[in-house]
Amino acid sequence: MKIALAIVGILILASLTTLFHYDLFDSMEVTKKTVPSRILVYEVHQGDYKIAADAMNKVFFTLLKIDSIKTSIGFGLYYDNPDYTPKDSLRWIAGCILEPKDTVLISKITPNFKVAVFPETEAVYTDFSYKGALSVFIGIYKAYPALGRFIVDNNLKMPPVMELYDQPNNTIQFIAPLGMTPEQLDGYLK
Repeated sequence: MKIALAIVGILILASLTTLFHYDLFDSMEVTKKTVPSRILVYEVHQGDYKIAADAMNKVFFTLLKIDSIKTSIGFGLYYDNPDYTPKDSLRWIAGCILEPKDTVLISKITPNFKVAVFPETEAVYTDFSYKGALSVFIGIYKAYPALGRFIVDNNLKMPPVMELYDQPNNTIQFIAPLGMTPEQLDGYLK
């Protein structure tokens, strides 16, 4: 019996240590700020959000093959709330952020993917540290309620949310663009 209790105690301690490491218990700071312009290379999707990482990887590896284009930031822009929209109807785009130095290669990219500018815009913003795959799930679990509370508390309308996976800075950024019209945002889906 004592061995079983010791094993349970060790498992609980290991679980708590892991959750502390992945910042589960840290608070989310949500602000309104201006986010910079970015060049998006992406595909349009409809269906379950859980395949977004595969879509980002497809763009990343295809860009490497095109002309050794290296990107370090993946993204997804999610239009629908999965609590209210059936999985097969969820609209989203996913891909990579193109570095400014690689814009001369856009003509080589466009046969494979869409390319568009995400303009500098005011947004509701929060970020979460990326320490591994578990960070994605914890970040999503924490960020969306925090963004939602901020938007409701400030009488704002919930826009689509962009998630940026910034490898060099080990962060996941959650951006709800306020300064863009619905027409601008929907334009990425066409």
